[in-house]
Amino acid sequence: MKHSWVALTLPILMSLAGIALGAPTSAQELTLLPRFAPDPTVNSGKIRGDLSLADLAPPNKPMDGKCGGYGIQKPTLTLTLPRQMPFLSLLVTTEANKTLNLLVRGPEGTFCRQGSRATLAGTWAAGKYEIWIGTARGNTQSYRLSLSEVNQ
Repeated sequence: MKHSWVALTLPILMSLAGIALGAPTSAQELTLLPRFAPDPTVNSGKIRGDLSLADLAPPNKPMDGKCGGYGIQKPTLTLTLPRQMPFLSLLVTTEANKTLNLLVRGPEGTFCRQGSRATLAGTWAAGKYEIWIGTARGNTQSYRLSLSEVNQ
């Protein structure tokens, strides 16, 4: 019975402390609260796709940035923010200064970035964000996605 009490209170204490809830339950889902740890939280892997990221952007909706590159239908990462993040920096990098493409669909619109250090930073509203990482020419490429509450 004592173990049940610990199992019930530990997630509540982690939530109150602002620790990342369920540090990735799979490689593709993450929930963060302000003051999360570890900071930065990093997700890395390889990406290859044949679907144009521009096709994943909602039609007839304003978009911030140019969506280039290729990814897959399913988001690389689904990020849930139960509360507004006063500042959150999302940085995608790759080795050898190759170009990666970043598409983020969330409560405040669709944002696209590209480069060897594709970044999106600022105040993030509470809600669900779908994040795609794409390659410049549809080839296989390694990536490192870093989320931090400080500028990267």
